[in-house]
Amino acid sequence: MKKKVLGTVLVCASVLSVVTPLVANADTFDGTGKIAWLGKGPDPKDPANITPAIDPDQVGGDSGRLKGGIGQTMHAGELTIDAVSPLDFGTQTISTTAKTYQVVNKAVIEQGTFRAPTAAEVAAGATTAIFAPAAPAKPDLERGHFVQWTDARADTISSTGSVTAAKHGWTLDAKLTKQFSVTATPSSGTPVTYTLNGATLDYSNPLRNHTNGVGATLTKPAFTLAYNTSVQVATADQTNGRGTHTLEFGQVGDHYANTQSTYAGATAPADNIDKALAVTSGTDSYKKSVLLNVPAGNNIQKAIYTADITWTLTAAP
Repeated sequence: MKKKVLGTVLVCASVLSVVTPLVANADTFDGTGKIAWLGKGPDPKDPANITPAIDPDQVGGDSGRLKGGIGQTMHAGELTIDAVSPLDFGTQTISTTAKTYQVVNKAVIEQGTFRAPTAAEVAAGATTAIFAPAAPAKPDLERGHFVQWTDARADTISSTGSVTAAKHGWTLDAKLTKQFSVTATPSSGTPVTYTLNGATLDYSNPLRNHTNGVGATLTKPAFTLAYNTSVQVATADQTNGRGTHTLEFGQVGDHYANTQSTYAGATAPADNIDKALAVTSGTDSYKKSVLLNVPAGNNIQKAIYTADITWTLTAAP
């Protein structure tokens, strides 16, 4: 037994005698790396200053712009409304009674990226970054109507380590600033405006998504817009304001129901979706998630009526 123990000790000593010189002769040196971050600037020709339209169903997935650029704001800077999908309530038969109309179009995102315009394009009048479709081409993304906004403000840390804190609180408001109307010039030569007096818009079934892991607070998960009356839709403070946020009203097909496991499991690309207020059954819930209500008594003409819905992102004091 003693020989066996002694033999074990000798083997260990032998191993140590080989390893120790290698450690003693080792050498190390710390190389350095450096990168400096700047905030988004005011020039929309620089694609780094704008936020593309992201997929509201998966904010870590594909991105691009709203179809044809309609509703893609191209706003540059650190606190921006990025995209508002245009609404279309179709072609309807004139009625003398009160009616509610479902939205008939979808939000469509062309997949791709933005690039800076060339000198020739700027000389020809280009004032914003140029959209470049994905190559090879990718199919358009069809989604429920959505609004997207970004808070890219960040703290400033000096070379000495002092910090100038950024504020991340904000409010998001919606307002029907131009009532559904059409202006015509009859033979008398005096323009006449025909208005859908009392018309309102109902928004419901919101799907909230965001890139910051926390998300905004929905002040009004379902709300009605009447002419010239502002409604606060969402708010944020220092803890949940940063990042890009989307609010999608309803879904196309049964996409939501088919991908619940992705949302719940936060698989790649990670989603921070809030399912509590969303429609989780049925198909094409986007149709009943934005509604136009037209009261009786309007003198409706055979024409295309248009309206403006203004979304305002305001930094908290």
